[in-house]
Amino acid sequence: MLRITALEEHFVTRAVVDAWRSVDARWQDLALGLSSQGPTARRLLDIGTDRVTEMDDAGITVQVLSLSTPGLAMLAPADAIALQSTTNDQLAEAIRTQPDRLQGLATLATPVPEKAAQELERAVCCLGLNGAMLFAHSRSYNLDDRRCWRSEERRVGKECRSR
Repeated sequence: MLRITALEEHFVTRAVVDAWRSVDARWQDLALGLSSQGPTARRLLDIGTDRVTEMDDAGITVQVLSLSTPGLAMLAPADAIALQSTTNDQLAEAIRTQPDRLQGLATLATPVPEKAAQELERAVCCLGLNGAMLFAHSRSYNLDDRRCWRSEERRVGKECRSR
C-alpha cells in the first residue's frame, strides 16, 4: 500500500482566530479573511472526523499539522504566550484520537523566545509533537535578530545537550 504523508497541513483554533482579529491592522495577515470565514475556515477549524474523511478521499495516509500562518508571531507577547500551550494541547489531543493519521508541529510564542523554547520542550517531550513550525519573523523583526538570543554570548550550537 502506498503511504502518502502531507506536510505543512494547517489548522486554526477559534481562540487563535479571535486573537488574530484583535491585532492592530498593520500586524494582521492578508489571509485572515480566508482563515476565519467560509469553507476554508471550516476546514482549518476541523482537526477531527471531517479532516480524516477528506484525507481518505484524497488518498492521504498521514497529515503533519501546524497552525496556519501567521501563527502567533504577530500577537502581543502576553497573548502569544497564553495561546501557545492551549493550541498545542488541542493539537496533541486530536493526534491522540487519530494517531495513525495525524502528526503535529508545535505552535510557539516567538515574540517571547525564552517562553517559546520552554514550550517547544514541553510540546515535544510531554505532548509528543514532532517539532515546531516557525515563521520567518515576529512582528517587525526576523527570528535571527539579537533580541531572540538568550544573551550576547549565546550562539547556535554552542550549548548542546543530548537526552
